[in-house]
Amino acid sequence: MYEARLYRNSMNKARFKGFRVVVGESDLWIGVNRNDWNPKMESAAWKCVVEIRSLLEEYIFRFPEFRDSFDPVPVLGNDSSVITLMKDAGFAAGTGPMASVAGMVAQETGLYLSAKFDLTEIVVENGGDIYLQVVSPVVTRIDAGRNTNFGRIGLVIPPEMSPVGVCTSSGMFGHSVSLGQADSVTVVSSSAYLADAFATGIANQIHTSDDIGVVTETSFTADMLSLVCIKDDQIGIKGNLKLGKTN
Repeated sequence: MYEARLYRNSMNKARFKGFRVVVGESDLWIGVNRNDWNPKMESAAWKCVVEIRSLLEEYIFRFPEFRDSFDPVPVLGNDSSVITLMKDAGFAAGTGPMASVAGMVAQETGLYLSAKFDLTEIVVENGGDIYLQVVSPVVTRIDAGRNTNFGRIGLVIPPEMSPVGVCTSSGMFGHSVSLGQADSVTVVSSSAYLADAFATGIANQIHTSDDIGVVTETSFTADMLSLVCIKDDQIGIKGNLKLGKTN
């Protein structure tokens, strides 16, 4: 069932010229620096997402376990770079490869448009999973659904750390499968593939607020820049990025 992406109302539309691309289940909001805007970007982004999804659907047709497995799937010698990176992310996070699919689509679309149009800044948001490249600081909102105990907090992404993936998983809202009950788990990584898979894997481990402290400490790895876990009245924060307020 489609869920209205109301959080998109808080996107910085003064800084970014945004447009939407929808292909199948992929529903992307893409923002670029207004000085970089080119109307050809919309059709180029659509074509990119179609090609990515076609590659994925063809692979799943041949290997259904790639879609269905909740456990890591071995890399094959003739796998494409996208499939390999999804499988690698699954091994890193202890999840199936499809745990990284939203981050993958966001990152591949962002990289393609950035190279094609020589962009200074781009934000690609795909169901709450984000790939971004910026030249000045930006605050990415942490969405914990109905849990408002911590207000409108976000993570400050400095330009020297971008491009990055900022991905969120929840057991309480959203369309993705979660085996836990976390209100939200947000991971920032240099790879949106990894950020998405880690967010899913960590959210799977959180069932009550008592899990927050231990899971936050034990799940943080060198592949992450920051980790924020929220359940009820508990929040766990680990990493180098500062918290900031969002609109």
